[in-house]
Amino acid sequence: MSRIATDLLRIFAVTCIVFNHVSWPLFVSSASASGGMLAHISAIVNQLGKPSVLFFLFLSGVAFSGKKEKLTISGFYRSRLLRIVPPFLLFSLLFFLISGESFGILDPVAWLFAGTAHYHLYFVAVLLYLYICYPLLREIPYKPSYLMTLVGLGIGLHLINSFRYSAPLPVMLGFRLSDLGNLAMEKPGSADSPGSVIWLEYFAFAVPFFMAGLWLPEIVQRHSFLKLKYSEDLKGFSGVLKQFAGRNSFHLFLRFALVVGGFLLVFNDFVLGYQTGLHPDPAGRVWRISVALYAVALILFLVALPEGSSPAWVKKLSRASFLVYLLHPLWIEATRFLHPWYQTQVVIPLSWLTALALHELALSFPIFGMLLGEGDRLGLGGGRGEKATIREEANRSRK
Repeated sequence: MSRIATDLLRIFAVTCIVFNHVSWPLFVSSASASGGMLAHISAIVNQLGKPSVLFFLFLSGVAFSGKKEKLTISGFYRSRLLRIVPPFLLFSLLFFLISGESFGILDPVAWLFAGTAHYHLYFVAVLLYLYICYPLLREIPYKPSYLMTLVGLGIGLHLINSFRYSAPLPVMLGFRLSDLGNLAMEKPGSADSPGSVIWLEYFAFAVPFFMAGLWLPEIVQRHSFLKLKYSEDLKGFSGVLKQFAGRNSFHLFLRFALVVGGFLLVFNDFVLGYQTGLHPDPAGRVWRISVALYAVALILFLVALPEGSSPAWVKKLSRASFLVYLLHPLWIEATRFLHPWYQTQVVIPLSWLTALALHELALSFPIFGMLLGEGDRLGLGGGRGEKATIREEANRSRK
């Protein structure tokens, strides 16, 4: 997958996550007749970007694919420790202080390994577990049977979990393995649901997508039809148009049609879910088979695009996306006085502007770089030669 495709996917994914969190009141009202046009638009956009968390898991694997020989275990842990943990704990502490809850001695441990400081931080904890297991995971060679086994185990866990709520959840398109119980009040993740259900659901989807990203070079090499062939001689805008002409245009159109079909599957799965009586929140949750299929369709489309590097501004946005994810609930809380529809139009740009400002601050001052996840790029904790190389790369990204 090309660098520009991964960067744009990361930017798209985090923007969709922010939109979904801000517009949640509109989204959950879309199932009622009184929801109105804005609620229905919110529901469409919500489901359009629903695979965003799966994209991040996939991209986290892609980031370290093909680097087994170049990256030492100590180098990997150092880079991930400097990149993820300081800003994760910093914003966890900030959300805790805002909550006004009493402090427990084990709270930082729960923040780090369960993401308990705020509702959206669970994802960073999931990512942390995958990174802890990375030295073992990278030793597993790609085989189609291995990937299918992971997918099968994930689906199996997902089906088992559908029974472990107070009422069995629909598997897809409103179909339930059992009709026992009342779905009307069921909300996955609520206090009356066992924590093991939620975490098993996370890993049922997280592990296959992370490993697919980690195996991506081997997958493309083994299944050559996934990657289309493009001429390297064609330059300029006309050359780009010619790249997509002929045989490639048909294959790209077919894959784009799969993306459209994937979205329609996800949206109809959501509609049929709440029509069975399920609350709109779990009906439209990310942990669904339809969402995984939609994510795979979009990944297949992006893999087929020609190679290309990202301009500096796209790289900067991509790099700042993690800060956008961490800080956006602060702007949600600060703009509660606005109607959710207008709130989305304020929170999204403010989150990006704040993240970009913090990113520049982090690159300019080492102490802020350490706190905001840029310690790996500033060479903090590495050798002298490594520090110089990373600083040069950081300086180039600012231009």
